[in-house]
Amino acid sequence: LPRTVRKKARARKTSSLTSVQSLVGKCEAKAHEGLTELVREHVFVGCASDMLVLVQHGTKLYMLDLPPLTREAAYQSCLRRFGDLDRIVLQPAAPVRSLVRATLDCPEAGWSEEDGDKEDIAEYVTNLLVHEKGEMLSIYFALTFDPATETLTTLPELLDNLLPPLPLLGMFLLRLAIQVDWTSEEGCFATVAKELAELYMVRPSFTKEILPDDLRGHISGHISRKEASSQREGAGGGA
Repeated sequence: LPRTVRKKARARKTSSLTSVQSLVGKCEAKAHEGLTELVREHVFVGCASDMLVLVQHGTKLYMLDLPPLTREAAYQSCLRRFGDLDRIVLQPAAPVRSLVRATLDCPEAGWSEEDGDKEDIAEYVTNLLVHEKGEMLSIYFALTFDPATETLTTLPELLDNLLPPLPLLGMFLLRLAIQVDWTSEEGCFATVAKELAELYMVRPSFTKEILPDDLRGHISGHISRKEASSQREGAGGGA
């Protein structure tokens, strides 16, 4: 990941939407008091593996499983920062149609002939996310789409200084179109937040072998440019 700079915490607006307040309330209702205190007051000790970390709380040592922890943290952060999320700018912007089309060639997409033509699916996803739901996704979730180029230009920063795994961006766009409940406001907000949380969840390294060449090329090129930019910034700051 490129270098990140820790930002000062800022006051955030609380959404006045009843549906969002309901979702936040559901999270608070199922919260475990002891676990909440552990997460809030722990001291980081070290990494037990790439997916397990050791923390201390009081006189006890705990091992935390990062995937479910970060997924839940991202989901709740999405709701609590609803409509007031900072944006991560993608440079270059991600082409929605080609990313979705390339993702459909991955076995993980689960595509079969009964699902229809892959080009038609990519067309449907692009029209839905970019042209039909783009304004709403930008205002509430900081997912910005450029209708002229049909590209994704920003992602939300759900957790400070955490960037999502870019190789999963195409799968995220596909799932965003077909897994979200677009029929009700609360259902829509909840399922968009869940798909974003799934994207931001910390997970084992994504093996490049399962990516099609065109998708892998776009991702690797993006990461290379971000790393080069970070190195230049670091060199400039040390001068």
